[in-house]
Amino acid sequence: MTRTNWFILMSVAVAIGAGCGGGSTEPGTETFTATLDGGQERPTPVVTPATGTGTFTLSADGNTLTWNVTSTGANNVVASHIHVGGVNVAGPIVLPLFAGTAASNPAITGSVTRAAFTSPLGVTFDGLIALLRTGDTYVNIHTDNGVAPTNTGPGDFPGGEIRGKITLQ
Repeated sequence: MTRTNWFILMSVAVAIGAGCGGGSTEPGTETFTATLDGGQERPTPVVTPATGTGTFTLSADGNTLTWNVTSTGANNVVASHIHVGGVNVAGPIVLPLFAGTAASNPAITGSVTRAAFTSPLGVTFDGLIALLRTGDTYVNIHTDNGVAPTNTGPGDFPGGEIRGKITLQ
């Protein structure tokens, strides 16, 4: 086999492999998921009955990220975000997903397009997708009962009550 034929064969194999992304709900989409609980919160794990799941889908054209984050047993939910950081890091926010008045288990759904994307960290849309693909992100849900002091128990963890690492499926 000549060097040119070898290069062509390898290029075709790489192209085929790239098109076979796992977790696709439709051709070309990428799906990322997270399972949230208090034990994953950092810097201090949280004892709470609240749990949750997150699904994030990158469109086939790579221009839209949609999300659906659900929770059970989460009271006084005031915010949810995607943060940058590994499993033992309390990292900065890269994408706000939800902010509102305190509610129990609110619907946290939405989407952002490449054109409309802005990040508090100045990360680009492609940068966010790269972080999602490498597993360097997590999603969490913040709660606050509005009464001082904070961190008194379930429904009162403004820094985050439940959290889960986002992974490519």
